[in-house]
Amino acid sequence: MSVEQKIKSHAEKNPLLKRVKTSLSSGRHEIM
Repeated sequence: MSVEQKIKSHAEKNPLLKRVKTSLSSGRHEIM
């Protein structure tokens, strides 16, 4: 499972992670 897939699955439970997923889509891989 890739990092993006992990975050995508977690984002369904934690709305905050949707921001992280958006950052990943923009090419940012650092999680703040």
